[in-house]
Amino acid sequence: MQAAMPSVSSASGIKLGIARVWCPQKTVAKSPLVRIMRKREASPEPGVNGMKVRIYQPAKTAMQSGWANTRKWRLEHEPQEATRADRLMGWIGSGDTRGQLRMSFDTREEAIAFAEKKGYEYTVDEPRPRRVKPKSYADNFRWDRVEP
Repeated sequence: MQAAMPSVSSASGIKLGIARVWCPQKTVAKSPLVRIMRKREASPEPGVNGMKVRIYQPAKTAMQSGWANTRKWRLEHEPQEATRADRLMGWIGSGDTRGQLRMSFDTREEAIAFAEKKGYEYTVDEPRPRRVKPKSYADNFRWDRVEP
Protein backbone atom coordinates (compact mmCIF):
# COMPACT_ATOMS: atom_id res chain seq x y z
CA MET A 1 0.00 0.00 0.00
CA GLN A 2 1.45 3.35 -1.03
CA ALA A 3 1.00 6.43 1.14
CA ALA A 4 -0.82 9.44 -0.30
CA MET A 5 1.40 12.28 -1.46
CA PRO A 6 0.89 15.42 0.65
CA SER A 7 0.11 18.60 -1.22
CA VAL A 8 -0.06 22.28 -0.40
CA SER A 9 -2.51 24.81 -1.85
CA SER A 10 -1.18 28.12 -3.07
CA ALA A 11 -2.97 31.44 -2.68
CA SER A 12 -4.66 30.95 -6.07
CA GLY A 13 -6.01 27.52 -5.04
CA ILE A 14 -3.65 25.46 -7.23
CA LYS A 15 -2.48 22.20 -5.65
CA LEU A 16 1.31 22.07 -5.38
CA GLY A 17 2.99 18.70 -4.87
CA ILE A 18 5.99 18.54 -2.56
CA ALA A 19 7.45 15.26 -3.82
CA ARG A 20 11.04 16.51 -3.68
CA VAL A 21 10.79 17.37 0.00
CA TRP A 22 8.80 14.31 1.02
CA CYS A 23 10.95 11.36 -0.06
CA PRO A 24 12.21 8.23 1.69
CA GLN A 25 15.90 8.39 2.66
CA LYS A 26 16.87 5.71 0.12
CA THR A 27 15.63 7.82 -2.79
CA VAL A 28 17.50 10.94 -1.59
CA ALA A 29 20.79 9.06 -1.11
CA LYS A 30 20.67 7.74 -4.70
CA SER A 31 19.95 11.17 -6.17
CA PRO A 32 22.79 12.43 -8.47
CA LEU A 33 22.50 15.93 -6.99
CA VAL A 34 23.25 14.61 -3.49
CA ARG A 35 26.27 12.70 -4.82
CA ILE A 36 27.64 15.83 -6.50
CA MET A 37 27.17 17.88 -3.32
CA ARG A 38 28.94 15.22 -1.23
CA LYS A 39 31.89 15.21 -3.63
CA ARG A 40 32.06 19.01 -3.48
CA GLU A 41 32.07 19.01 0.34
CA ALA A 42 34.88 16.45 0.45
CA SER A 43 37.26 18.28 -1.92
CA PRO A 44 40.62 18.32 -0.09
CA GLU A 45 42.80 20.47 -2.38
CA PRO A 46 42.38 24.26 -2.38
CA GLY A 47 40.62 25.99 -5.24
CA VAL A 48 38.66 22.91 -6.36
CA ASN A 49 35.30 24.61 -5.95
CA GLY A 50 36.33 27.54 -8.13
CA MET A 51 34.73 29.92 -5.62
CA LYS A 52 36.67 33.06 -4.89
CA VAL A 53 36.45 34.87 -1.58
CA ARG A 54 37.93 38.08 -0.24
CA ILE A 55 39.23 38.35 3.33
CA TYR A 56 39.56 41.85 4.72
CA GLN A 57 39.20 43.99 7.82
CA PRO A 58 36.35 46.50 7.32
CA ALA A 59 37.10 50.22 7.50
CA LYS A 60 35.36 52.61 9.84
CA THR A 61 32.27 54.14 8.26
CA ALA A 62 31.80 57.89 8.11
CA MET A 63 28.56 57.61 10.10
CA GLN A 64 30.22 56.51 13.32
CA SER A 65 32.91 57.99 15.50
CA GLY A 66 34.06 54.79 17.23
CA TRP A 67 36.00 51.82 15.95
CA ALA A 68 33.25 49.25 16.60
CA ASN A 69 33.02 46.32 14.15
CA THR A 70 36.42 47.16 12.62
CA ARG A 71 38.56 44.76 14.66
CA LYS A 72 37.16 41.55 13.18
CA TRP A 73 38.08 40.04 9.83
CA ARG A 74 35.37 39.50 7.24
CA LEU A 75 35.06 36.86 4.51
CA GLU A 76 32.89 37.67 1.49
CA HIS A 77 32.29 35.76 -1.72
CA GLU A 78 33.24 37.41 -5.00
CA PRO A 79 30.29 37.83 -7.40
CA GLN A 80 29.89 34.82 -9.72
CA GLU A 81 27.22 36.43 -11.88
CA ALA A 82 26.66 39.95 -13.20
CA THR A 83 23.83 42.03 -11.77
CA ARG A 84 20.91 42.89 -14.02
CA ALA A 85 17.91 45.18 -13.88
CA ASP A 86 14.46 43.65 -13.52
CA ARG A 87 12.33 44.44 -16.58
CA LEU A 88 9.13 45.21 -14.69
CA MET A 89 10.24 47.02 -11.53
CA GLY A 90 13.76 48.12 -12.46
CA TRP A 91 15.27 46.61 -9.31
CA ILE A 92 18.85 45.45 -9.53
CA GLY A 93 19.32 41.78 -8.80
CA SER A 94 21.27 38.65 -9.53
CA GLY A 95 20.90 34.90 -9.30
CA ASP A 96 24.04 34.72 -7.18
CA THR A 97 22.93 34.23 -3.57
CA ARG A 98 26.46 33.99 -2.16
CA GLY A 99 26.74 37.77 -2.30
CA GLN A 100 24.38 37.95 0.66
CA LEU A 101 26.72 35.94 2.88
CA ARG A 102 29.28 37.71 5.09
CA MET A 103 31.19 35.81 7.72
CA SER A 104 33.18 37.38 10.58
CA PHE A 105 36.27 35.94 12.25
CA ASP A 106 38.30 37.14 15.22
CA THR A 107 41.66 36.73 13.48
CA ARG A 108 42.99 36.70 9.95
CA GLU A 109 44.37 33.19 10.43
CA GLU A 110 40.91 31.83 11.33
CA ALA A 111 39.44 33.27 8.12
CA ILE A 112 42.28 31.83 6.02
CA ALA A 113 41.94 28.42 7.68
CA PHE A 114 38.20 28.40 6.96
CA ALA A 115 38.75 29.30 3.29
CA GLU A 116 41.40 26.59 2.90
CA LYS A 117 39.21 24.01 4.63
CA LYS A 118 36.33 24.73 2.23
CA GLY A 119 38.63 24.79 -0.81
CA TYR A 120 38.03 28.45 -1.69
CA GLU A 121 40.48 30.59 -3.64
CA TYR A 122 41.08 33.60 -1.41
CA THR A 123 42.74 36.99 -1.48
CA VAL A 124 43.67 38.85 1.69
CA ASP A 125 43.40 42.64 1.71
CA GLU A 126 45.67 44.02 4.41
CA PRO A 127 44.26 46.97 6.39
CA ARG A 128 45.84 50.37 6.00
CA PRO A 129 47.45 51.90 9.09
CA ARG A 130 45.07 54.13 11.01
CA ARG A 131 46.07 57.69 11.71
CA VAL A 132 44.46 59.19 14.79
CA LYS A 133 44.60 62.96 15.14
CA PRO A 134 44.16 63.95 18.78
CA LYS A 135 41.49 66.63 19.06
CA SER A 136 39.97 68.55 21.90
CA TYR A 137 36.67 70.41 22.00
CA ALA A 138 38.33 73.18 24.00
CA ASP A 139 40.65 73.91 21.07
CA ASN A 140 37.68 75.46 19.26
CA PHE A 141 37.67 78.33 21.78
CA ARG A 142 41.41 79.00 22.11
CA TRP A 143 42.44 82.64 21.77
CA ASP A 144 45.30 81.77 19.37
CA ARG A 145 43.11 79.58 17.17
CA VAL A 146 43.80 79.82 13.44
CA GLU A 147 40.61 80.14 11.35
CA PRO A 148 40.25 77.41 8.73
